[in-house]
Order: sequence, then C-alpha cells, then structure tokens
Amino acid sequence: MTKSEYMAVTLPMLEKWASTYRDVEAQMAVLRALMGTEVERPLPKAVYAMFDEYTAAVSRNVGDADDWLAWFCFDCEMGAAAKEVHRKWSGKKVKIKTLNQLAALLWECKP
Repeated sequence: MTKSEYMAVTLPMLEKWASTYRDVEAQMAVLRALMGTEVERPLPKAVYAMFDEYTAAVSRNVGDADDWLAWFCFDCEMGAAAKEVHRKWSGKKVKIKTLNQLAALLWECKP
C-alpha cells in the first residue's frame, strides 16, 4: 500500500473517531451540567471506557502499534494542545495538530 492509499483509507476513520470524541465530550458536558456527574461516576466511566475501546479498535485498524491515537486524543487534546514528536525517518521535530499530520505520523511509524 502506498502512502496516498493509506491516507485515503485512514483519514476517514480518524475523522469519524475524532467526531465521535467531540460528540461524547459534548454529551458528557450536558450530563455534568444537568446532574453534576463527574468522570468517576459509573455512567461517565462506562461511556469513557467504551470510547477507550473504540480508540483501541481504530488504532488496530490503522496499524497504530504505538498508541499515537490515545496520545493525540488525551495528551494533545485532539490537536488543540499540539505537541512535538521526532519524525522517525527524517529525525526532524514536527508538531502534530491535525488528523492529516497524525495519519502521516502513523504511516511513518508502520512496521
């Protein structure tokens, strides 16, 4: 598979994953506002556990053996708090702040 083929397959999956995250966060904000429910309560814990499993499934589907999706979601706040990584082959530092950049990083890290 070429890089362009990989990107064409991977980007839609990442976009759906990111959209699902935004939807979950929006609904959890409503739940917190209505009920004062925090993450440690059973319902939010269950919702976030399902999203974690979804993230793991998408990671497997895109060949993410290094947990870059979880890193991008939680450490980088889906790109809002972009962080630098060293590119594997070029050695250059690059900030990952978009799904396209994340997909390119995933491609570069594929075994």
